[in-house]
Amino acid sequence: MFSLAGEIMIEEEMPRLTQKQAAEYLRRSQKTLEGWRSRDRGPAYFRVVGKIMYRKCDLDSWLLEQMVIPTAGTARRAAIEAGA
Repeated sequence: MFSLAGEIMIEEEMPRLTQKQAAEYLRRSQKTLEGWRSRDRGPAYFRVVGKIMYRKCDLDSWLLEQMVIPTAGTARRAAIEAGA
């Protein structure tokens, strides 16, 4: 295990996914991941000698950050927007 800039811990045996594998895991297209990266959005990734790699733990963390827990107000607003 080593530290990158004293902040990110990377284990040598931690599985890394290719862009294709990450896209499949997230059920999005590779183009979507490319678009997110170009707009500085989406999950954390590594660029190693021009190759994009993702850690599964970073994909999972990013997914959790996207979670929206509806409250009565948001549910009501969604119903209004849906025309209910």
